[in-house]
Amino acid sequence: MVDGVPGHRIEIDPSREFMRLTLWGDWANAQNDQLGIDHAKAVQDMKTAGARHGRFLTLVDIREKRLREREVVAEFRRSIATNSPSRRIAIIVARDLPTSMAAEMAEPGHVLIAYSEDEAMAWLFADSTESHPGVATLTGRADTDLTKD
Repeated sequence: MVDGVPGHRIEIDPSREFMRLTLWGDWANAQNDQLGIDHAKAVQDMKTAGARHGRFLTLVDIREKRLREREVVAEFRRSIATNSPSRRIAIIVARDLPTSMAAEMAEPGHVLIAYSEDEAMAWLFADSTESHPGVATLTGRADTDLTKD
């Protein structure tokens, strides 16, 4: 990751139906477009290797991605919601992201918003098939209140 230069990395493990996306920097539409292309290719590679659509476990690390504007958060929400191949998505955010913005990032149900990679991974691979309740669940901060910043 280079300071000031936006980018992303996608790692896949089809045998565990696991995909990891790491995003960093300030983004513009060109980066969103390229991520969409690369993500579609990674999904296809996973499916070709035997992973099942709708069963993926996806970790998205955006601790180094600058999410300062509500429009960017809304665009991010649309990008993860569109025909998602994932059963569960854990999104790791920076501790300074306002909780109201973090809560807007995800649809209710199968998404966890976390500050800790360990907790995100444990949740993704937990044996339970139950969805997480609520708009999104923020973890790792005892004083979290999803109704305000």
